[in-house]
Amino acid sequence: MPQRGTVSTFIEGHQWTWEGTMAVLAIAYLVLGFSVDSGTNVPDWALAVLAGVFVSEFAIRCWDAPSRYGYVRHHWLDLVSCIPLAGGLRGLRVLRLLRLGAAVRILVLAEHTAVRRGAARQSLWFLGPLLFLVWFGAAAAYWNFENGVNPHVHSFGDALYWAAITATTVGYGDFTPVTQEGRILSGALVFIGIGLIGFASARLTSRWLQASDGQAAVATRIESLEHEVILLRELLVEQFAHARAPATAAISEDGDRS
Repeated sequence: MPQRGTVSTFIEGHQWTWEGTMAVLAIAYLVLGFSVDSGTNVPDWALAVLAGVFVSEFAIRCWDAPSRYGYVRHHWLDLVSCIPLAGGLRGLRVLRLLRLGAAVRILVLAEHTAVRRGAARQSLWFLGPLLFLVWFGAAAAYWNFENGVNPHVHSFGDALYWAAITATTVGYGDFTPVTQEGRILSGALVFIGIGLIGFASARLTSRWLQASDGQAAVATRIESLEHEVILLRELLVEQFAHARAPATAAISEDGDRS
């Protein structure tokens, strides 16, 4: 039997590949899960296989962790999010949202990518996936709360549209939530969206200004180099003229003597 810590050592050595694979599987799990909730015919075995992969990975890493209690305390959402909903549990809309816990895999990969590139969570490598997951997660929650109750919500695309205009505080008023859960979600999304979108917008603007300043600096440097080349060429021409002058004078004197 392998010693504890062997799996963790292996994952640390292949972290990007491991987390990338699990993130792709998490996206597939989310898509299939919410497709089932939308009435799409998805084989039960597909969700069961993906849930089995996540449960197995959780069990192996929990067994291998130095502190199993600490691992469960910090990764309980990984386990809860992959428990398949069967029977009457499938009808509980709030429990369906537990699947969104699988999105943590995507954020782990985004954070690891940002660190590899010498950045942090303030980097767009992390903010981009985070914004997408907030948008998708809010839409999924709104769809679960309002579908079949709100006459204006006909598809998941309507939920995505609502999440976008609410997070940006545009709020045209054509998708007003009618359930208590939907109203609470609207307030939370506005609160979170203002901070995230404002921060991401500031980061994008800052990068654009830095790029503009960099281009201006390069243009100024090129212009300075061109000026230096012109001065150097004039100096060389002048020195060449001075060097030829004595020789020309000597030739002239020899000609006069003869």
